[in-house]
Amino acid sequence: MNQERYKNVLRDATGVKFKQNTGLFGATTLGVGALLGAGVYVLIGLAASAAGPGLWLAYVLCGVLTFLTVMVYSDFARRESVSGGGYYYAYSQLGSFWGFIVGWHLAVGSIFACALYAYGFASYASSLISDTIAAGWVIRLVASLAVISLVLMGLRGSKGGDWLGRIFTWANVAVLLAIVAMGVVQFDRSHFTPAFPNGIGGVGAAISLIYISFFGFQLVANNSEEIRNSKRIVPLAMKLSLLIAFLIYLLVALASVGAVGAQSLGASEVPLVLVASGSLGRAGVLFIALGGVLASAAALNSTLISQSRQLFAMGRDGMLPKLIGAVTKRSRVPAAAMVAGGGATVTVSVLADVSFIAESANFAILFAMLPVCVALHRLYVTSTEEVPRWKRAVPFAALVANGGLLATLDMHALMFGIGLFGVGCGVFLVYSRTAEERMRAGISISLDEKQNYFSLLSGANRILVPVGNPETIEPLFNISKTLLPPHRGELIALRIAKTAEGTNPRMQLRNQELEQPEIDAVERMMRLAESCDIGIRPLLRATNNPSQGIRHVALEENCSLIVMGWTASAESTPSRFLVDVVTKSKTDFVFLHLRETRPFMRIGVALGGRDNLAIMVKIATMLAEESGGNVTYFTILPEHFSAQELRHSKVLQREAIWHHTGLATYTTELQQTDYPLDAIVSKSKELDLLLIGSAPLQNMESDSLIGSFSSMVIERSKCSTIVVRRTLGFGRFIPAKIADMFTFEKQ
Repeated sequence: MNQERYKNVLRDATGVKFKQNTGLFGATTLGVGALLGAGVYVLIGLAASAAGPGLWLAYVLCGVLTFLTVMVYSDFARRESVSGGGYYYAYSQLGSFWGFIVGWHLAVGSIFACALYAYGFASYASSLISDTIAAGWVIRLVASLAVISLVLMGLRGSKGGDWLGRIFTWANVAVLLAIVAMGVVQFDRSHFTPAFPNGIGGVGAAISLIYISFFGFQLVANNSEEIRNSKRIVPLAMKLSLLIAFLIYLLVALASVGAVGAQSLGASEVPLVLVASGSLGRAGVLFIALGGVLASAAALNSTLISQSRQLFAMGRDGMLPKLIGAVTKRSRVPAAAMVAGGGATVTVSVLADVSFIAESANFAILFAMLPVCVALHRLYVTSTEEVPRWKRAVPFAALVANGGLLATLDMHALMFGIGLFGVGCGVFLVYSRTAEERMRAGISISLDEKQNYFSLLSGANRILVPVGNPETIEPLFNISKTLLPPHRGELIALRIAKTAEGTNPRMQLRNQELEQPEIDAVERMMRLAESCDIGIRPLLRATNNPSQGIRHVALEENCSLIVMGWTASAESTPSRFLVDVVTKSKTDFVFLHLRETRPFMRIGVALGGRDNLAIMVKIATMLAEESGGNVTYFTILPEHFSAQELRHSKVLQREAIWHHTGLATYTTELQQTDYPLDAIVSKSKELDLLLIGSAPLQNMESDSLIGSFSSMVIERSKCSTIVVRRTLGFGRFIPAKIADMFTFEKQ
């Protein structure tokens, strides 16, 4: 292993995770596929009933209003090529709360939209097979199977769902253009009078119905990291896909009204069937059914892919579990995010009815647009780039357009929206807030390519070892492995990489090279691990606050014990670094104060209480057995001891002997003195290693991390010292991750 190998590991962990193999055509196809969904096959009839022959104006106004939002997205996309779309835009400008709220609503909206497309696919597919619509449970089963199939295709990467999506999308475009041609053949100008039978209000009602069909463009932004030259192509692809969809919508609206009239369109549940059957009869019905299948499949495929990138971006930033923010090594797809999104879509498809699904998707997507518009305004205010006056008005215009359309939704959709917002706030406060703060404060990178698996080890079998001083690596490792059960334990070997204050650790580490001492330390730890039967995972934590980095790794990895060196700025005074680690952690600690690097042949254990006795005996036994040395268990009694004090001393020695299960030899001693500190220091002259226990303490001052007595022993001891410190209290008796929810640190 060398510098180049570790440099590649860093780039892989911090750089672009996806394969950038999508060009302008692929990006535009993704947007067109999502835009030209099944809505045009159904919603055009409802819109015609509301607007009459003025349906074309509703589509024109929708195109103009949507273009305002496209302008908002495009200006963000040309500055940042990051997956997540609106979520990332809001996160970068408005902070973690509004970023999460936007991502939350977009994710839920995508899940409901996928369920709607899956339901449409199943309905149209059944109409191809039979003249009667299949039973509800059959439709739901087919919808679920469609989602599962496309997720499995998507897990293969671009060779899976990408080519399939292109076939669905452009075949659907061909079907819609054929419908336009059929409408032109049957065109009758008299169907356009009167132009607005329900007035402008009817046009407005139609807009509120069809506006949701225009939001597929945002899926392009969600996939930015998979698009080549994304800062140029993403804005262009969004505009092209909207333009293509807008022209097809407008042509279909004009041709359909001209062919059969707005009244007939509004009275039919399958309005475009009237246009096709007028030219092709029964074949026209099958033709439209085929178009519906293709449209639904294309929209479902595009939205499933985009949905997974939305969830991935939130997982990478710590808003969702970090497994969601990982990609597979081979296909470079966010597999966990795809499976999670697909599973949620199947659940909604099975449990919810179509009207509720559509209303929920409408609210979630429209509401998510509002903070994004505010984020662009903030970007313009804080940017040093000169922004034209007309461009500064775009976010306000888009805000008004989306807010007005949101207000037109019915009460059921609004009540669902209030509940969705409330649940999102709860998830953010309970989980995402602290998890995102830890992620923003630093990033953990596995330095062992072989360890790319999800571990189910419990915290009791996982020990964190921060690797600092090279001289302490071997003894720290030996101490740690004595405390892990054979074949079931895992050691987290942590190396801290300090980053500059006020910088993003992920971005700064992308092009940073590891120092040779860091590489040597990790490699030395891995070589030591090969000689025993425990698992070891070397981690690099990039952070601008090293003590905080250690605490966060212990929390994220669910470690119940930290084994580390004891550093002191003036022998008995612990460093500020050590104070920060110990006072804010929820774990037990084993500290090693190393004076000499000689083998630990003569080991002494000062018995003072039961709290740390088992751990101290286990460490002493295993170290002595490994070095071929011996252990001395000693207690200290005052000159004039009582019978109770003597009995307690003998009980401690018996318990130490009972815990001494190794092959190393041992002796016991009982010393009599009124000066226990002097006695322990005197005993240390005969030893290579001394073990003492720290009383269980909580909320300690900086000068009593291990108790004043233990601190004085470390200061005056003539040999190396190990101090075992237990943590009692609230944080000790509940899982560390739950305890952390109630600990909000100022970053």
